[in-house]
This record gives sequence, structure tokens and C-alpha cells, in this order.
Amino acid sequence: MKNLYSITLIIFCIAFTQCKTRNNSEAIQPASDKGFLTLHLHSVLDSLEIETLDSVYSLSDGKKISVSKAALYISSIMLVKADGSLHPVEGNPILVTTETELYKVGKVPAGNYSSIKFDVGLSVPANTTAPIASDTVLYQPEMWFGKTVNDDGFVFVNFAGKVGFAGKPMQDFKYRIGTRRNMNTLQTASRSFSIIPNNTFIVHLNVNYAKLFSGIDISQKENLMVTTPLDNASSLAQKIASNISMMFEYEE
Repeated sequence: MKNLYSITLIIFCIAFTQCKTRNNSEAIQPASDKGFLTLHLHSVLDSLEIETLDSVYSLSDGKKISVSKAALYISSIMLVKADGSLHPVEGNPILVTTETELYKVGKVPAGNYSSIKFDVGLSVPANTTAPIASDTVLYQPEMWFGKTVNDDGFVFVNFAGKVGFAGKPMQDFKYRIGTRRNMNTLQTASRSFSIIPNNTFIVHLNVNYAKLFSGIDISQKENLMVTTPLDNASSLAQKIASNISMMFEYEE
């Protein structure tokens, strides 16, 4: 009887210890200190949203534009605090298209921020690595300069269609901007926002493709085509690439 009592006591102690250990473990689990960032991106031509490809949009400056393709890569996204410190967002590059507006970017430390910083283009490793067929972001032949991804890498901005002025014939244009020289690092205007643990914060931005024509004489046919890596070394390509910095602004 004494032995039975001892065995029962030992079993009870073991069970109690395991429960206590498990309960303590559950109690000390740290609360998440990260939230989630989503980008809501509208592809626009000045104040007009690109709702239908190949439709003609009339702009306030007299231009007429129809779009057959509008896409670009965003990568290396970081949130900026008021003191200028940078906090990378855990996530992969995103391919921005006219067909999609919401992009789940990834996790970021909770806190107060003042702006967003990102690259229009791809990192060196991503830009020089052939993607696998199941990669829906990078396996996009329309975003390659050739039939495969080669030493020239990806097209960072792909904008094509027809352009002209009211009362005049429209002409084809095709801007395929890429190569390392045309990588752009951008930072949005200062606007305070907060990331709350376990919550999603959505940043609303317009991507204004009409800005790519800024300072370019579209009446000259030679100013309407940049399609190859060699073309990307031209002064025209450099001008278009510099205009990328004007494309992103907060949706009002």
C-alpha cells in the first residue's frame, strides 16, 4: 500500500511539473512587435486611372495616350522614421501592373514612420539570376530584354502604347527602361503613419505613367522608342529614367 501511494505521488508530481512548465512557457511567449504593410497602387495618366488597355485618354495638356502595357518592379522597400533611420520590410519584389492594385509587401517593426523608400528596379542578385517558371513575379518574359534573362537583366519599367496631341495622328511608343545605370531609389513625401502590431497598414499611392513623357518632344518619332540595353545608354533613356522619380505620389 505504501508503495502504491509513493507511485501515485510521483505520477502526480510529474504531471504537475509538466503542466506548470507548459503553462509558464505559454505565459512568457512574447507578443508580436511587427505589423504588415500593403501598398494600394493606382496606375494613372495624370488624374485619369488606366482602367482599360488600348483606350484613348485625353490629358489636360493636350496629349492623347492609349496604353497597351504599363508595368514596373518595386524592391528593397523600407520604412523611414522621422529621425531618418531605415527599417527594411520583410518581403519579396513586387511587379506592379494595371490589373492589380493591392500588393501585400510583408512584415515591418511596429512604430511611427514618416515615409517609404524603395527601388524601382531589382537588386543585383535578382537582376542577374534566371527565375524559375513558378516565380510569378520574375518569370515574366515581357519584362526581359531577350528570350531569357541574360547579363542585361530585367526591364524595370515597361510602358508602351500610342501617344499624340489632339487633332494629330497618334504614334506608337515603347519605353523599356532597365540596366543598372537606370535603377532609381525613391522616397515618398513626408506623411506620418503608424504600424500597429498584428495589424495591416495600407499606403495609397498613384503611379503616374504620364510623367515619363516630361521634357520629351513626343512629336519626334526618334523620341518614342527605347527597347534594348544599348538604347538604355542613350540620353533619351537617361531622361526617361530620371522622370521615374516623379511618378509616385500619395492618392488624395
